Amino acid sequence: MKAIVMAGGEGTRLRPLTCGCPKPMVRLFDKPVLERTVALLREHGIRDICFTLGYLPGVIEDWFGDGTGFGVRIETRVEKTPLGTAGGVRACADFIGGDDVLVISGDAVCDFDLTRLAAVYRAKACDALIVLYEHPEPLEYGLVVTDAEGRVERFVEKPDWGSVVTNRINTGIYFLSAGTVASIPAAGAPDFGKDIFPAMLREGRRLYAAAAEGYWCDVGSPEAYRRCCADVLAGDTGVPLEAPRLKKGVWAASPVPAGCRLIPPVYIGRRCTVAPGATIGPDTALGDGTSVAAGASVARSVTEGASVGARAKVNGAILCRGAQVGEDAEVESGAVVGERCVLGEGCLVASGVKLWPGHTVRGGTRAVEDRTASVPDEKPAFGSARALCGAVSGALDPAAAAAVGAALGRLGSVGVSHTGGAAAEVLAAAALCGARGAGAETFWTDCAFEAEASFAAAQYGFASSLFVRQKGDEAVMTVFGRDGRRASRGLERKIEAALGGGILWASAGAFGPVSRVTGVRRAYLAAAGGERLPAGFRVAAPGTGAENEALRAALAAAGAAVTEKKRGMASFTAGEGGETLFAADEEGRSLSPERMTVLAADAAFRQGVKRLLIPAEAPAALEALAESCGAAVIRAGAVSETEEAAAPQRLAGDAVSVALAVCRAMATRQTTLSALEKELPPFAVAGRKVEIACGRARCMRLLAENRAGMAAEIAPGLTLDMPKGVVRVRPSGEGRTVEIYAEGADAETAEELCADMERYLKTLE
Repeated sequence: MKAIVMAGGEGTRLRPLTCGCPKPMVRLFDKPVLERTVALLREHGIRDICFTLGYLPGVIEDWFGDGTGFGVRIETRVEKTPLGTAGGVRACADFIGGDDVLVISGDAVCDFDLTRLAAVYRAKACDALIVLYEHPEPLEYGLVVTDAEGRVERFVEKPDWGSVVTNRINTGIYFLSAGTVASIPAAGAPDFGKDIFPAMLREGRRLYAAAAEGYWCDVGSPEAYRRCCADVLAGDTGVPLEAPRLKKGVWAASPVPAGCRLIPPVYIGRRCTVAPGATIGPDTALGDGTSVAAGASVARSVTEGASVGARAKVNGAILCRGAQVGEDAEVESGAVVGERCVLGEGCLVASGVKLWPGHTVRGGTRAVEDRTASVPDEKPAFGSARALCGAVSGALDPAAAAAVGAALGRLGSVGVSHTGGAAAEVLAAAALCGARGAGAETFWTDCAFEAEASFAAAQYGFASSLFVRQKGDEAVMTVFGRDGRRASRGLERKIEAALGGGILWASAGAFGPVSRVTGVRRAYLAAAGGERLPAGFRVAAPGTGAENEALRAALAAAGAAVTEKKRGMASFTAGEGGETLFAADEEGRSLSPERMTVLAADAAFRQGVKRLLIPAEAPAALEALAESCGAAVIRAGAVSETEEAAAPQRLAGDAVSVALAVCRAMATRQTTLSALEKELPPFAVAGRKVEIACGRARCMRLLAENRAGMAAEIAPGLTLDMPKGVVRVRPSGEGRTVEIYAEGADAETAEELCADMERYLKTLE
């Protein structure tokens, strides 16, 4: 069998370690990670290898040559433009010939038994075998769900916690038949996880997956890199430490004088100098050429060719080649000091700070933010509503906003708008500047709330639309994609990388232009037009804010008489942002946004709509309603983006559209809101967050595997059809907790379903 090694990674999230080298060439105990991958292949009898290269290919080609010095035969293919994972393999077709091929990542550390996995591949006689690994924190990876025989059922691409349904991740290691390689499209940049494997699944081809035993780690961030080094030192991997073992937990390839204090586990590489009185360890690897002076201490850290001055303290950090730590200086946990950085006497590099190569920190000063982009120690985070939240004077400051804008600008044109105060305006301006600095065409838009910003993205063809809302000292930044939907997890990851300092600015001559777009409200209301309501149709819309101003204008434009709220009259109120609609019927009963969504869907089905896109968390009653109308609903995230794009979307996340749909249904059927609501399938919803004994990802996998006798849908989260209703379980964004949402015929049944599921989840270990 031959092997294709994907080695084109730039390693943006791993900076500053990768500022001057490709990600696969980052050193792990004095050897590049890619060299350890080659050794693993050779160990399992695979000696014909082809590298796919992209970023700084010469560094890899110079190191490996034709592979003779490493006991293998190596060819290379350099991608001038990114071809995608599958496209990269396709470009190696002449190397592969008619053979089966193993595809493996060159920037992950693993010790899998490839011989056993190859045997599984052959025994299954499959078109492709995906190698899986059980990971407790699977958010950075694609997930793969299989049946009991290992046949692939579903993919979940780099989820948030709400979409985690298993802890088995796609390692990027694949065994492929010659026929599968030949079927890769000749054009474009196809990806195995996003394109090829889902297509094989739809076509019913023999696509299997197998969980590997052993160790696997994608060293995709400084934190992951340091953790991998600690795992090797702890003996948790099959990675050998190629240095003499002085005593239990201590390996040294350089002389260690008396008077040094070594706290296992410790690795000391070649050409290292450790002075008497220095303290090294625990969980510390001193790479080739490192020197540590008397009185200094280096703990829980990784160094490569760095020097640590007398009495300096390095704890939980990474020091790159040529970094100099002055006397009495201190480097705190999570910090990364890039190549050739100079830290002056008595200075401090604060926790989490990253210094790009060549920076100097003056003696006696404190470095408290990254030295390439001003990124605060506390970073804003995406919440369950897919919005970026934080304090204006803290996590979500103008520097963070600029980073968000730069991330969006890398993807194309950006529309920006804001509400709430001067801070929102400043943050929006910073984001717009960031997008321009990344080379994007940018637009100030006059959107007044989130639903308008969502509309603007689709209406004006923006690659993304950013809306900033200020709430006192806090701010919320909501990003909408080209289709008007909130940011996907993939887009969130790009923004998070930029917030971590991975910003690539355009050259000075390539900064983007800025223009203004006005009249969004007129276009928004015009798009919500349609059949007029009959004369005399009366409705109340008492809410405040721009969202409800737009709602009243839309109702009036449709011919309704919008009046004060009165008994005996239906009343509509748009929630903050204009994405949800609350109502009260003629009898004064409050109707939740969930019930209003179902009412609007019912109206759409009665008007002939056959396929309707709904939010992933929308009530399960919609499926029964659609079936009764000869229609179908598509839950966002449950199918491909192409299939989602084929379904109407305006009813999802737009209060004006929902209100108009319901009003037209009332008028067409000459009935009341109360009567319409009573015709809906009976349902009630309950929810709770519960603590579990096992990890979130493991809990979801066990729940999926043990769902015998229950029909289930993986949507985001796991939706289970129970005898008395429907229960949806998804991991929360924090700790060992999951969220349970139950839907039953009434409130009592919904609460009972919640309680039953909570008791079951607490039995999982």
